[in-house]
Amino acid sequence: MAAPATALDLDRRVEDYTVQSWTIEDGLPHNMIHRIAQSEEGFLWLATWEGAVRFNGRDFSVFNTYNVPGMTTRGFRAVLPDPAGGMLLGSTRNGLWRVRGDDWQPVAEGELAKVWTTSLLRLPNGALWIGSEDGLYRLDARGKRTGHFDDDLGQQPAWVFKVLEQDDGSVLVAAEGGLFRIAADADRAEPFGALSGLPPGPARTLTRRRNGEVLVAGDRGVYRLQGQRLLPLPGLEHARVDALLEDRDGALWANTSEHGLMHWYQGRVQSLGAYKGITGRGTEALIEDREGLIWVGTTNGLFRIADGPVKSLDTARGLTDGYTRTVLAASDGSVWIGTGLGADVLRDGKLSPAPVRWASTTPSSVLTLAENRDGVWLGTFDEGLIRASRRPGDPELRARRSDGLPSDHIRAIEPASDGGLWIGTVAGLAHRSAEGVISSFRGEGRLPETIVRSLAEQPDGQLWIGTGTGLALRSPDGRFRVFTEQEYPATSAFDFLSDADGTLWIGSDRGLVRHRDGQFTAFGQDVGLPNESIFRVLADPRGDLWLTSNDGVFRIPRAQFAEIDAGTREELSVDVIDHADGMPSSQANGSSMPAGAMTGDGRLWVPTAAGVAIIDTAAVAQAEPDALPLAIERISIDGVRMSLVPLYERPVSEARRIVIRYAGLSFRNAGNLRYRYRLEGFDPDWVDVADANEAVFTNLPPGDFRFRVQATVRPSEWDRATVLGEQVVDFRLQPPFWRTPWFQALVAVLGLLALIGVWRLRTMIFERRAQALRDMVEARTQELSEKNAALQRADREREFLMVRLERQATQDELTGLPNRRAGDQRLAAICADEAAPLACVALLDLDRFKAINDQHGHAAGDAVLRAVARVIAEAVDEHGFASRHGGEEFMLAFCGLAQSEAWERCERLRRELAVLKVRLDDGQVIGSTASIGLSRARLGATPDELLREADEQLYRAKAAGRDRVYAAE
Repeated sequence: MAAPATALDLDRRVEDYTVQSWTIEDGLPHNMIHRIAQSEEGFLWLATWEGAVRFNGRDFSVFNTYNVPGMTTRGFRAVLPDPAGGMLLGSTRNGLWRVRGDDWQPVAEGELAKVWTTSLLRLPNGALWIGSEDGLYRLDARGKRTGHFDDDLGQQPAWVFKVLEQDDGSVLVAAEGGLFRIAADADRAEPFGALSGLPPGPARTLTRRRNGEVLVAGDRGVYRLQGQRLLPLPGLEHARVDALLEDRDGALWANTSEHGLMHWYQGRVQSLGAYKGITGRGTEALIEDREGLIWVGTTNGLFRIADGPVKSLDTARGLTDGYTRTVLAASDGSVWIGTGLGADVLRDGKLSPAPVRWASTTPSSVLTLAENRDGVWLGTFDEGLIRASRRPGDPELRARRSDGLPSDHIRAIEPASDGGLWIGTVAGLAHRSAEGVISSFRGEGRLPETIVRSLAEQPDGQLWIGTGTGLALRSPDGRFRVFTEQEYPATSAFDFLSDADGTLWIGSDRGLVRHRDGQFTAFGQDVGLPNESIFRVLADPRGDLWLTSNDGVFRIPRAQFAEIDAGTREELSVDVIDHADGMPSSQANGSSMPAGAMTGDGRLWVPTAAGVAIIDTAAVAQAEPDALPLAIERISIDGVRMSLVPLYERPVSEARRIVIRYAGLSFRNAGNLRYRYRLEGFDPDWVDVADANEAVFTNLPPGDFRFRVQATVRPSEWDRATVLGEQVVDFRLQPPFWRTPWFQALVAVLGLLALIGVWRLRTMIFERRAQALRDMVEARTQELSEKNAALQRADREREFLMVRLERQATQDELTGLPNRRAGDQRLAAICADEAAPLACVALLDLDRFKAINDQHGHAAGDAVLRAVARVIAEAVDEHGFASRHGGEEFMLAFCGLAQSEAWERCERLRRELAVLKVRLDDGQVIGSTASIGLSRARLGATPDELLREADEQLYRAKAAGRDRVYAAE
């Protein structure tokens, strides 16, 4: 969703905000977050005990002694955007560092190179203040030290927490010994807090509000500077505050040690603590990012506070149980919620248990709710059907298996036009008349005895029935029609929505199914639906469709389906609402009825695995996404990380694998980002990679390339340039010297000279042999027979030599397979033979084979190639042939096999190679996976066509993550 115009919604209570957390289990190197800052590109930078951390909303990149040359400590306590570019990071024991892109450089030398940094302040004139555990350092714009303040900061050690610049050029210093002031160019710090009314003890943080007012906080609350006096801020008088922040709406946030994260606005104080998941003691880490989100660090991790178009109702707000199954909006304005432990009713803003007497001490799970003129009915897991009392003293109505129901396990209830109820159970369909008579519909010519998940009676009396095996329809005359697998394109029907024109929308396990004019049409992932398990289908006041699923809630303008039908749209543009937007869980529960409700005010109530999500549908429809910031995070060539510059050159022989990592920097929408990229000069069109944030290219030819990557927030509207983020990387790959024209010409000349030399040598040998024979005939006629025999032996040796030379020209010496030349010749011969049953061609490439050579040596790599060749030779057997195509790449040709059979052989081969292990001489056992691309199965194709298709599929397999088989359509 788009960022709001303000910070967080001030009309909400803070407990309505969404809190998301990250710890070491999510990739943080350490749970204690000392400081947070946002870079110019939009990354979040964190200072921790185990390194400086860059966060893109999904992945943490850690920088410390393991990957930064010259760094001798892993601890960082301060981080600050540098107006000169990049970020400044203060370490423990190792001074100050500046990072630009991936370039890390120490800022200061000598004594400052070992300082234990605690805080940083860069002034507009370039001067830099460095707070440390032993005082405060002042540097001029050139980095020269111009002051050191320690003994005059009171208590020793003179730990400095925060430095704040004043309008007159002086600075206020919050330190362990209290609050101090240093005049411009002064060489001593003067006590300020104790003289101005600040209680004894440390001053831990400072901040200036937008109205110019300065706030000071310590162990005994927050104080505001009025003239030369510090006065307590009502509501925050007693908390120990480690960090203060004023957001863009003027609200104050205080990160405390005992009271969690406190929110102060116009004298009203609220807190977010462990009940919302913010655990641990507060630190100095507290910022508001560019999207208006609040980020806070504690000793227990990183936390994000956000709002959105969603509020939640959970056990913390009075629900009996967080696992909610069904929601009903009753006619009197109340909202009924079925949970795993009974049901609750929200009436006039008050939540209370449903007025039901349960048969046991533990309430039964309520799976379905419905309302008719008799009141609200509850379908339970094991207590049958119950009508809740309307008012105290009203009798309850119940129906169970002993009363004629097929089962006490009720899954669906639908009010009937005759005043009764249709009832779906796990053992079939039943009807309860207005007088209480129960009829069951089982047996010959009726509905199978199967689970009934959903029911919907139409105005004309037809009853749609979702069963455990598909879909059925009951006509007004009582006849049943069960739709076959060929008629209905799904195996479940969870919900129904009827349009005025007779169109029926069905939520199913194969997406959204539409029934119109007797035809079913399924809309699933092939047209952009993010998840195909659709539990509830509702329309908002604007007519847009809302679908609940296991992957959040989807909003789709209804007009898009007509555009799909007309061919003017290829994919649905779907708004996704999930946990990141405030839902208590992205898993919307289904297989219950109704699995959601739309109230008259346009709010959508969705039962989830952790409570009820209440979605403001109007706010979602009106939200407009902003342009998305996008950054290139890393470029690596053959595993070597490159400097992030626009143009670089590497010989192609050293660039077998290029990896470009990118990130969209919207922390409000981190879970809904979508990417596409294109390598101009290589990719014919954009490659849509969903949420994958890495592009991999292997064995690119020499030349100039431009890599373009774009990002947007789902729905992926790539034609709206105003909401797209884009980054471009230009690079050039130079050919190796052996592929340059001059070298190739030299090789050709040397080859010609060598051929001439060989020919002359052979000629001399034959001439000498002939002369010797003539001499022998003339001198020793009697030895003619022996010499003839010798000549025959020589001829046989020559023939053997020619056969051996021919074998060497057509066979790969290492693997024993035909080499590329022989494979190409055989493939060309088969393609030219119209009677040959050639079906398709596969290209197999071993994954990360270079790493085997680098780590274990080329002898190990040769052993792997020989073992792989043996497996490949067995895979093709009498149905084709295989050849070594070059390096770690092999070609497989299948004759007389359908493409599906060839794919199965390739998939079996891929699995065999994935478990193939080769034992080396030193006892190590190594192996390698393989990626395979398979061409289409057809006759009459040329070798180039088959190989090009196989190569394209191999590229797709590599790009999709390797160790897989991709086949052409």
